[in-house]
Formats: sequence, structure tokens, C-alpha cells
Amino acid sequence: MTEVGERPPSIGEPSNLSLTSSITVSRSKTVLALVLVSGLLVVVSFLTRITGLNIGRLDVDQEASVPTLWSVLMLALLAGLLALRTVIARSRGERWGPWLVLTLLVGYVMVDESTVIHEALIEPIREEFDTGGFLYLAWIIPYAVVTLLIAIIMLPWLRTLEPSLRWGFILAGAIFVLGGIGLEAIGGAVLESGGDDLQSTGFTVTTTIEEALEMAGVIIAIRTLLVELSERCGVQLSLRS
Repeated sequence: MTEVGERPPSIGEPSNLSLTSSITVSRSKTVLALVLVSGLLVVVSFLTRITGLNIGRLDVDQEASVPTLWSVLMLALLAGLLALRTVIARSRGERWGPWLVLTLLVGYVMVDESTVIHEALIEPIREEFDTGGFLYLAWIIPYAVVTLLIAIIMLPWLRTLEPSLRWGFILAGAIFVLGGIGLEAIGGAVLESGGDDLQSTGFTVTTTIEEALEMAGVIIAIRTLLVELSERCGVQLSLRS
């Protein structure tokens, strides 16, 4: 509203009115939303499989499905937060190499989740080493070795981090690996004993728990990084238009 005596701005003249708006991203609400959506997708997937509906688009164990897309998006968010922390570490003159390694690692997991690169390793390794039982899904062998090596290499750096950040990463990684490799090993044994029946109750239960643990690990890592960025890096996450 133009006050009496004040000349209204002419066409093309800059106005003093601000059209900028800002929406602050709540850390707790973001994490809660991730938990609720992930939980819903896991439950719906389990119910559709256990009841025999077998709706592929809702199956957590299918590549082209809503749960897989959701997992990829969460991994993309995690990779983005890690990339931001890498940039901050470099700008501060801190050791930024490990942050970059984590960023690239999560980026690879994201690509693998969407394209299922690891499954191409199953047949060659199984035929070469005649694996079975917990190693029936033989891709877990090289992935477990690489995971162990990365953990050993990153351990000295982890010890330098703040305790809450260090234990947040350790918890997130342990839960993700427990699901991605541990439950996958159990699922492989169940699958072999069931004659490769992908719809068996045992395989459905193990794969559901596996995907739930993987999502939980990613969410814990995201929360850990949100705390790190806001409380120790002074980053205020907001959406502006």
C-alpha cells in the first residue's frame, strides 16, 4: 500500500517490496518423514508379497519399483550432504579426503542400487568357486572384502571425529552392512534351500528385513550429517524462492 504523498513506483522502476520467501528445513521433521515413508513402503511390500499379490512396483526386492526409487533418492540425499561436508572441510583447511571417499562410496552404492551391478557377479563367482549356503549369492564375497578394507582404512580418521559423529557413522554403517551383506547371506541360503523360489515366505521375510535395515542405516547417516552440518558447521538448510 502506497502512503499519502508517496509516489508509486513507475513501470520498470525497482520496487522496495520483497518477494523473497524462505522455508527452513526442520531436521527432526525431515528424519521423521524419511522414517515414515520408508516404513510404509517396507510394510506394503511385505503385505503384498506375503498375500500373493506380488505387485512388482511395490516390491522392495525389485529393481524397477517405488521402494528402490525411494532408496536411491535417500542415497542421493546422503551423497549430497557428504559432498557439502567435503566442500566445507576443504574450505576450512581440514582433512577432506575421507569425506570425498565417503561421498564417492555412497554415490557408487546409489548407482548399484538402481542398476543392480552386484548381481552380475553372482554366476561367475559361484561357478568359479562352487559357492553355496550363505555364499549362494556369491557377490557378497568381493563386497564383504572391499567393505572390510574400507573400514580398516577409514578407522584412523573415524577416531579423530567428534564422538557423536563417529558413533553415528559406525552405527549407520553397521546396520547397512548387516542388512546388505548379513541378511543377503541368510537370504541366499534360504533361496538355495527353497529351490530358488523368490516368493517363498522365508525369502520374503529375509529380503524385507534386509531392505528395512539398509534404509535404516541410510536414515541414521543422514540424521548424523544433518546434526554435523547444523551444529558444528553452522549450515542452516533452507529453501528459498
